Amino acid sequence: MTSPELSPDAALVKARSYIELEEYKKALKVLKSLPENVEKNAEIQYWRGVAFYRSDQDDLAEKSFIAAERLAAKNSWVQTEAKAWLERIDADKQKFHAQFVFGVIRDSNIAQSGGTMSANAASVPNTDTATNTYTA
Repeated sequence: MTSPELSPDAALVKARSYIELEEYKKALKVLKSLPENVEKNAEIQYWRGVAFYRSDQDDLAEKSFIAAERLAAKNSWVQTEAKAWLERIDADKQKFHAQFVFGVIRDSNIAQSGGTMSANAASVPNTDTATNTYTA
């Protein structure tokens, strides 16, 4: 039996198995083969989000989790879990942004000093232990 011939329940089991095996492309192929108007659409969107997230496709994961949250019954496990994944994606974005900004500031400080520093030296402040003074 091929993926398009599977019932939605069987396809979800198959996709979840692929996700557990870290075979995200295969999981997405099974999930994408399902029609959009099936009863389990919220759950399908949820598992698509998981597969996208775990394969480092955060933008697509976010879209799938938003769809899952919108389609899910109020207070269902899908809605709750989709919301949790969306919070995780948002936290990842904030962390990345903070690291990016810190890197730009650090690189700017190095350029302004006219010197070059290794990545380790740039991230650790210089402290004169005799005077306990900090120098950038």
